[in-house]
Amino acid sequence: MTKYRIEVLDYLRGLAIIDMMFVHYRQYINILPGFSVDKIISYTDFAIEGFIFLFGVMIGTYYYPKYIIDKKLVIRRILLRVFQIIKIQYLLILTISLPMAVIIGKEYTRGETVKVFIAKSLILINQVNLLHILPTFIPLLLLSIPTLYIINKGYDYYVLATSLLLFAIGNMDPYLFTFGEKTIFPVILWQIYYTLGLLLGKKLYKKNNIINVNITRHIMIAFIIFILSAFAYHGHHLYPEIAAWRSKYHIVVSKFPLNYLGFLYYGSILYLIYSITFMGWKYIKQLKCIYTVICVFGKNSLRAFIIHVYFAYLLVLINYFIKTSSAISVAVVVMNFVVTFIILRFHEKRGLRQLLA
Repeated sequence: MTKYRIEVLDYLRGLAIIDMMFVHYRQYINILPGFSVDKIISYTDFAIEGFIFLFGVMIGTYYYPKYIIDKKLVIRRILLRVFQIIKIQYLLILTISLPMAVIIGKEYTRGETVKVFIAKSLILINQVNLLHILPTFIPLLLLSIPTLYIINKGYDYYVLATSLLLFAIGNMDPYLFTFGEKTIFPVILWQIYYTLGLLLGKKLYKKNNIINVNITRHIMIAFIIFILSAFAYHGHHLYPEIAAWRSKYHIVVSKFPLNYLGFLYYGSILYLIYSITFMGWKYIKQLKCIYTVICVFGKNSLRAFIIHVYFAYLLVLINYFIKTSSAISVAVVVMNFVVTFIILRFHEKRGLRQLLA
């Protein structure tokens, strides 16, 4: 594996975490008169798609080569990663959900007592804003164990076929394997991004190069898919009769829960970003400031996410107790980005000093 590839994946992960932060803050930064910032952010959101897809790529490029050498070691590391996510989730529950439930009460717990609400949170069966994201990766990590075994046998197409079948079943019943509240990201649907990422990751490892040299072809395919799905999504603004046509044939572009048109629309955005990034990589690296900031967020995406959650809930509390101006909300959002970068940069430099010591 080359350093080049790792840098690209870090950059893409950085784009995803920054996009996620904008998505969660879109209601606070919708400050331009006559221009709906929150809608633009919502319609171009690729954050969770990017994270799950790049998670699959990481399994394929990092864990798969190690799995070939030592299966037990990789399985042990994957299980340790699961426990790490659970520990972080419990930390967030005890330091965010519990205080919020006590301070705000049933408005936050949705009518449940604090004890019942926290108990459900600890066994991961309720969907709490922002805190529902990390548990999504637990079943995907567990799924990676049998998936690595299968692709190591060379049955990549069986994995892809199974993933497509599960996605089709999920389009009929998205909550088939859901326990507790309906999940925001049903695994039966969102595993499609993980699977595609994993298979691409394996291919990247095998070929030891980033992507097909014919990157223009990928951009054209992604662009065509995006234009067609975007027309199905937004075409009624240009041709009002499309709204009646969509209603007649039950054509819906949905992300929550994800359906096939939602996958084509938001997936094509991710595909475009992925392809354009590889095409313009040598130019992107010349934009030192932007490149450095995004890569710092990408290399430390989990830490960036945790810091972001605390800032997001701080903003919720501020707006709950004090009717703040948009300027104050924007200031908190900016502070989140600045403080996160400073903390992540400090952590990186400290780690480098320890490495060189």
